[in-house]
Amino acid sequence: MGERSWLDFIRDELAPYPQRLSGTLRDTLSVTLAVVLVMTLRVHAAAIGIYYIFLLARQTPSLSFLSGLRSLVSIAAGVGSCLLLIQMTDNDPIARVVGLMVCMAATGFMLSASSLGAEAIAFSLFWFTTLAGWDGHRPAEQTVESSLWVVAATALSVGCAVAVEYVFGGQSPVVSLKEEMERRLEAVEEIFRLYAEGAGEVSLQGVRRRVVVLSHAGQQRMQRVYERIVERNLHTRELPPGTRVRIPMLAELMDLVAAFSLEHRNGVDEPLRVVCGEIAQLCGRTRAGDAVESVGYEASHGEDWLGRIRQTLHELNSMPAVVEETESEVLMTPLTSSQQPIFAADAFTNPQHVNFGLKMSAAATICYVFYNAVGWPGIATSVVTVMITAVSTTAAMKQKQLFRMLGAVLGGGIGIVSVSLLFPSMDSITSLLVLVALVTFGSAWMARSPRTSYVGMQTALAFYLVAFQSFGAPVAMAPARDRVVGVGLGLLVMWFIFDQISPVRTAWAMRRGFATLLRETAELFRVGAMEKSQAIRLAEANKLRYSVGLGMLRLREMHEAVSYEFGADREMHMRESERIMQASIAAAALFWSGLASLTQELGEDATLLARRRMLGENLERMAESYEGRGVVAVEERGAGVPGVPVEMVAEGATGAMARYLELCALLPDTD
Repeated sequence: MGERSWLDFIRDELAPYPQRLSGTLRDTLSVTLAVVLVMTLRVHAAAIGIYYIFLLARQTPSLSFLSGLRSLVSIAAGVGSCLLLIQMTDNDPIARVVGLMVCMAATGFMLSASSLGAEAIAFSLFWFTTLAGWDGHRPAEQTVESSLWVVAATALSVGCAVAVEYVFGGQSPVVSLKEEMERRLEAVEEIFRLYAEGAGEVSLQGVRRRVVVLSHAGQQRMQRVYERIVERNLHTRELPPGTRVRIPMLAELMDLVAAFSLEHRNGVDEPLRVVCGEIAQLCGRTRAGDAVESVGYEASHGEDWLGRIRQTLHELNSMPAVVEETESEVLMTPLTSSQQPIFAADAFTNPQHVNFGLKMSAAATICYVFYNAVGWPGIATSVVTVMITAVSTTAAMKQKQLFRMLGAVLGGGIGIVSVSLLFPSMDSITSLLVLVALVTFGSAWMARSPRTSYVGMQTALAFYLVAFQSFGAPVAMAPARDRVVGVGLGLLVMWFIFDQISPVRTAWAMRRGFATLLRETAELFRVGAMEKSQAIRLAEANKLRYSVGLGMLRLREMHEAVSYEFGADREMHMRESERIMQASIAAAALFWSGLASLTQELGEDATLLARRRMLGENLERMAESYEGRGVVAVEERGAGVPGVPVEMVAEGATGAMARYLELCALLPDTD
């Protein structure tokens, strides 16, 4: 996205945005209250418990309570099941190793194939923490007591966080998300209006800066707000249908606009001003929510920035903007958390989910066996590193591992400086609270960064592990050293297994995700062609919405992480990622156009049903080609579209057929 220095990147990461300061202050207050209670009540295992405040979803009081309750249930289950294993096997070393292998494999599978990833991590993290306590050959009573203290410290910290949220909670998530989406469209419309008017560097500077900041923010903040709406089961007509799909589309649009604005800092030439004016008008229509029927077929706008911007806006504008019929609400309102499936549609048929669990199990077992073999329990953080940095693609894994190492070094360094220079001079809890509050504020501010939030979280964890070794001032610097060494060991083992033995490159994973998106869209059209009642069709179509939205979310996440692929083929991966993302946006628009037509066209028109079957068959063949199971004979672009009669390829095509023609024009190569 243009030429930007690391200083620009860091500045954008640390720049304030709405509610960032208030959220950081709530984090700091929650941690400070937890430290006071932990020290007053002399609760052991304070470090992990206090850090867990950073892992809670705390945007609203009710969501904080639900997130905390689920976390505590998962934690208690992890500790309890590990103690049960120890009891049943009489603390047999082989049983501990086998138990770890099974636990990590199950956790990996849940991370890859279910919506309970956070709960799975909480379970396995505290399961392993309990298991590691039995490696020290301490008295059983003392070990069990330590395990229960971990649960107590976490419950106390979660209670503090929930209480703070109930007192200082934020605004309505619906209003917040609507403002976030509107802010992006307003910025795009304004900058292209200025380009069309022939504005120069001075006039463009402020708007361009706003566009770049919004582009850098990506989709994560909007997705978190959307999750708040889902968790609270809010039904609202204020948000447009397909909001979860629109979010990655908006994030991609902002990337394209930012890249164009950075290349044209001084304005554009006269021939481009007309195009910029058209884009500003198109953005205005998107904000106004033009009806889907008004958006006809347009040929692909090409590979240049302006063409891709127009194409993305065109697809956004083609999606239904309002719910006009009562019976349409079943497909157009957000799915509540109780309606969302726990497992992905291919959870038990796609071998990649099992492979991911096995790789995670192998990496964790190697680290566990190694640190026990060398008698170095301080580097048990190597196993924790495997748990919390394991992701499906090599680029995302490298990104997360880099941030974990940076956070461990930064937090450990602050801890070492505190132990050697500050703690010897502290004589009251007040000075401790001031230090903890300062470090927490900085960590929480970084934890709310658009792309490097993981650095802030790991900084807090590393510091807490050093600062809260006991109820007195820590005097040993070895724990900080051991934490960093453990992180390094975990990263090394994961690099060997995930990157060398069985790598999953980002571009390949995106092709597979795109194929899944095509297959789910094909299934929608097959559902529309079923000779069954409209109620049955709507019920079947409703099941596909969640997986399509989640698929777009993951495609966008992989697209953002692809720059962390290293090697000679890095540029190829990035180009492939761009092509697939552009085609995915068209596929998502096709899905929602098909969904809208399914709610509006209620007759048994034979021509309509035949067209839906044709689209379903063609999309299924396309999906197979992207998974390497077949070859689609695609004619030369401009000569026709596979499987579509020539008379249908016309500028007058609208609705689902128009979106299908646009998708065919944007398809990446299948070679």
